[in-house]
Amino acid sequence: MKILKAVTAGLMLAATPLLAQAEGMSYSYLDLGYVETDIDGVGPTADGFGLRGSVGVAKNFFVFADYSDQEVANIDVEQIAAGLGGRYGLSDNLDLGAEWYFTEKSVLGVALFYKDVESFISFPTTQEPLRPEDRAAVAAVFPTQPQLLDPSLIWTYSTAANSDGTKLKGFEIAYQQSFKGLPGILSNFGFTGNYSYVDAETEVTRSGRVVSVPLTGMSNNSWNATLYYETPRWGSRVSVNNRDDYITNNLGQNGNISEATTGPVRWDMSAFYHLTESFSLSLEGINLTDEEERLYTTGDGTMNLIREINQSGRQVFLGVRWNL
Repeated sequence: MKILKAVTAGLMLAATPLLAQAEGMSYSYLDLGYVETDIDGVGPTADGFGLRGSVGVAKNFFVFADYSDQEVANIDVEQIAAGLGGRYGLSDNLDLGAEWYFTEKSVLGVALFYKDVESFISFPTTQEPLRPEDRAAVAAVFPTQPQLLDPSLIWTYSTAANSDGTKLKGFEIAYQQSFKGLPGILSNFGFTGNYSYVDAETEVTRSGRVVSVPLTGMSNNSWNATLYYETPRWGSRVSVNNRDDYITNNLGQNGNISEATTGPVRWDMSAFYHLTESFSLSLEGINLTDEEERLYTTGDGTMNLIREINQSGRQVFLGVRWNL
């Protein structure tokens, strides 16, 4: 084993040392020192001087070099090393996962996660008279409606603002299995499924009071499942997915505490057929059961009042693929 001893002579030629930074590490430095090498205590030791340094060339990248000149038994030994390095700051996020491949093309996985989100972009609203800086614009856009400039008329202002972040935690379970061991055509079937649970809250100001509320756009529970049948010539998949209702606005309008959207069960399918090695047909169906998206308000926070219903209908796509 080669043991390398290095004693820095205290001569620092760089303005910023590598390890002494109050707000972060610097990767631009240069130092000169005394170097001694002892190879397991066998034979004479080698000593000399060493020079090493590094220069940052981009935000997260730097080049470095190391030179040493030592003498042992009247033999001069020079060593040179150079390279390109990179750095990336560690986050406050944590992901821990485990997977079990219990048979061919089959796996059971479990993952735990924790994420510290620093901030969000929110869109708070205020009810107030028309602001003086907006009067000229309103008058120009609506010249035939001078009543809009009435100081007693209340307007709703919505602006983007940074809001405090939150801590998000949860787990995920994924399962996939090929039924290759079954007899006959059953061996071409397979299944994949996934379930996720996420928990997170944030804070908003309602009527001058800070309250904890669910994170917008997030469902606590969500899942999906797919049953497939595949052969080298053709195959088909049927999928179903669902998520809990979720909040879309924690500062509801017209006196409502919040606004939300339902999470209906949706069914989709896809299929393929290889005509030749180059040509294939594909078929895809989305929202096979013609589910509606229901938007609602919560009144005092406990109600379910229809605000809007969106219906996209079933969608079917037929395609042809040519592989070169």
